[in-house]
Amino acid sequence: MRLKLGQLEWEGENGAHAFVPVEDIGLVIIESSQVVITCALIQALSSVNAVVVFCGNNHMPASLLTPMAGHTLMQKVLRAQITAPSLQKDILWGKIVKSKIENQGKVAGIFNKTLGRDLRNLSKEVKRADPANIEAQAAKTYFSIFENNGIAFSRTPGTGILNSALDYGYSVLRAATARSLVSSGMNCALGIHHHSQYNSFCLADDIMEPYRPFVDFMVLSNFDTFASEDKLTTEMKKNLISCLTMDVTVSEMKRPLSNALQLTTASLARCFTDGTYDIVCPSVPEYR
Repeated sequence: MRLKLGQLEWEGENGAHAFVPVEDIGLVIIESSQVVITCALIQALSSVNAVVVFCGNNHMPASLLTPMAGHTLMQKVLRAQITAPSLQKDILWGKIVKSKIENQGKVAGIFNKTLGRDLRNLSKEVKRADPANIEAQAAKTYFSIFENNGIAFSRTPGTGILNSALDYGYSVLRAATARSLVSSGMNCALGIHHHSQYNSFCLADDIMEPYRPFVDFMVLSNFDTFASEDKLTTEMKKNLISCLTMDVTVSEMKRPLSNALQLTTASLARCFTDGTYDIVCPSVPEYR
């Protein structure tokens, strides 16, 4: 993979060859250790705020390469992010958790109306900073929907194809979220709720929470396909990556998920700089 005349030039096996304009790229996933990528191309991708994801030997995303700066007011936004008061973070986290559980309820309701109703009721119990950990209670209820057709399911790492599919989709979503945060002038290591000193993407892990149900919907909608295999195929991965183009309702508008993420991160930057709490969260559309 190299840069040629402002385009990503790719050469594959058996004479495969393609060009993609760099400015049209938001995310590149490199799965094989045999791929060679030039520094010029990496620099060009960084200049358009594109994220490069590198996979490990297990073909699962292992690391992210994100731009250092992607916003003209980065210093102002970053200073506001660093000095954000605890009260603001607590209120924002409560809104994020509430949105996540509401979306889990909408997705679950497509496949099980009773479960969807239970989750929507749980979302109403979320308070500032979620002190009662309603998020965990909702997760226990929500993920029971994956136990379908007698197939065991666990969110424990390395347990089953369905879990692998979710992990892959979440990794892609995390990369896209990190890209949007950087382009909005924020540092991904400084989270609202997540705060592990070993995690460079705490804020991405915070902001992606309401978007996780869209990945879940992709897996549930193709349940039989995913459950019929022992490991993720190339087609399955393409399917999961396509979640970035799914319709998302945000600010009463329908937008592709990747665009909705940009609206969410831009609203978060405004919250930090203006001292407000009006973060824009996504909503799962009514699927038929």
